[in-house]
Amino acid sequence: MTITYYQMPKTRVTFGTTVTDGLISAVVFKEENKYWTAVLTFSNTPSIYPSPAYNGVSVLVEVQDGAVGGAWTTLFGGSVLFSKYSFGDSTKINFQCVGYGYALAMMNVAEEYGAQSRNPARDAIQGILTNASVGFIS
Repeated sequence: MTITYYQMPKTRVTFGTTVTDGLISAVVFKEENKYWTAVLTFSNTPSIYPSPAYNGVSVLVEVQDGAVGGAWTTLFGGSVLFSKYSFGDSTKINFQCVGYGYALAMMNVAEEYGAQSRNPARDAIQGILTNASVGFIS
């Protein structure tokens, strides 16, 4: 009988262009038909907030196979929405992060076009841009 031992995966979190250490936990919510979210808990020693981790900075969470030379796999990409210290002290800090689709979800759309919309006849870009009955797209 052969016993195979697997190594724990390594994690890497990048804020902007700075790779940081001190990750305690990461919870990534991968919801269907919605942007992904993540809650990252860090040890704030040495201090990572407000620099390099600040509200609005891009964040990338990756894992690597424990084997030497394993490839890095991206688990989450997005930006920091807001941050807060846990329990009022500065030793732990939580980051609420939103995925790349957040900006699209926050965009207000006044009219839908395409084969499965309430404007099914307008399925070409020229017809959409020249639709005088609804308005225009700016």
